[in-house]
Amino acid sequence: MPAASSPTEEFHRLLMNEPTAATQPGSFPPYCVAGSASIPDVGRWGGDVNAVMNRLQTLRRSFKTSPPAVFQSVKQSGMLGQRQRLLASSGQAPAAPPGRTAGGLTNQIFVGQALDRYWAGTKSAGKPTTSLARAIHGSFLADIYTVTGRYMREITRNRGLRTDNDCALFPLYRSLHFAAADVFGQIYGIDGSEIDIYLQKQLIGLVDHGETVDELARQNGFLVVLSDQESLAYRLQIKDGKFWIRNGHGGLDLFDCSGEDFKENDAGGYVNSAYLGAEANDDKAVAGFAMGLNRDIYAAFHTRRHIPRGMFFHSAYMASREVLCTGCITVVEGRLTYINNASGHYQPNEQQLALAVQALRSQGVDISRLKVQRFNAARENFWPAESAPDFLKTQQGAGFTKSGADYDTIAKKIRAALVAYQTRAGKWWSRQSDNSRAALNLLRDIPDDRELVEHAKFLLGDSERSPIGNSAPGSRIKTDGELAKQLKKCFF
Repeated sequence: MPAASSPTEEFHRLLMNEPTAATQPGSFPPYCVAGSASIPDVGRWGGDVNAVMNRLQTLRRSFKTSPPAVFQSVKQSGMLGQRQRLLASSGQAPAAPPGRTAGGLTNQIFVGQALDRYWAGTKSAGKPTTSLARAIHGSFLADIYTVTGRYMREITRNRGLRTDNDCALFPLYRSLHFAAADVFGQIYGIDGSEIDIYLQKQLIGLVDHGETVDELARQNGFLVVLSDQESLAYRLQIKDGKFWIRNGHGGLDLFDCSGEDFKENDAGGYVNSAYLGAEANDDKAVAGFAMGLNRDIYAAFHTRRHIPRGMFFHSAYMASREVLCTGCITVVEGRLTYINNASGHYQPNEQQLALAVQALRSQGVDISRLKVQRFNAARENFWPAESAPDFLKTQQGAGFTKSGADYDTIAKKIRAALVAYQTRAGKWWSRQSDNSRAALNLLRDIPDDRELVEHAKFLLGDSERSPIGNSAPGSRIKTDGELAKQLKKCFF
């Protein structure tokens, strides 16, 4: 016999099943009605949230139970509020801090921020009539769709910890979730339900190197492969913009992987294979991380040791399945300060890294001071670090287009310009400076399109750093020289 639901659960069910305009005319909110859908702006979203909260007060007064229901609220935040809500629902003090995040599961601030980015970004991109504009629109819509879907899952699963406010806002989130899917479908000419297929296409699998390494370790019985249940011990939870991890007592502790113990554990002699020593993170350590389709993030100390722990790689978290992104992070007392895409097993590109940064931002992580550093798997070295906001500016439409900037087209122009310049420089009347000659030879030897374009920008003085080093101002070329003139034409 299933256990009888409590008065609180009955009230929460009532709140979550509140009608919307899609099912009952005159109800709230009409984001997706009669085959049409629209994304609300921040002002409308805030007004709808206030309307829902007022509606909640009315329903509280009209909901009759015997004995009276103990309603939960979100007056307290953090662990104190979480413990108080548990006490209110159970009447008993927990032996240890609970292990799941409760209260504010539907933090409307995150959705408001996603809506703000959507309207600002799509206004800048213009109507979705070009492939790049469609990609930018799609990226922001996927951002909204992902964050609303995540909170809907949390509210549905965490029955004992959700609050009245969480459940009252559920229909609002549900309507916005489906509206984002429908608008996405209109832009790409598909059924809105196919947005999940597009999100699946953002995933990447193991490269040949990863498969080979895993197979050798597996044959020798040393490979660590986590089950879905085991991986929960490594899942980071985001609360108040910080990373938390479950401790041995079922509670949550602030995650920190910045200390020496995440470089080398002297007691056990384990070397963290995720730490390369060249990270631009103020000489702090890192943890390897993996992010899946649902934007959950997992992190741990990696090792190549055979025993007793086994060989723990990026493939461990998802049991070698596809991921959204892998790499390394530095977290100091819960605060994310650094992230890269250094992973030999998956070798994610910069767009995968951008998707991960976008997902973390959507979940409330402050990225304003976050350092992002791209890893070049072919060269096995790092690009110069940059701020997350600057990094994302170059990655508009990440996951839905090849690149926010058309690097391959510009790179083709540069290579053609180099051939023309070299032909001109070979004439008897041409006078080529040492700097121009050195720049020409270096540019000709850069195979990567993005590196070629970014180094050309540095040579022209349009960028402070070069992705391949040699960033001293003296290595730049004269802006009025022939090579500079030819290169400048490539960017228009």
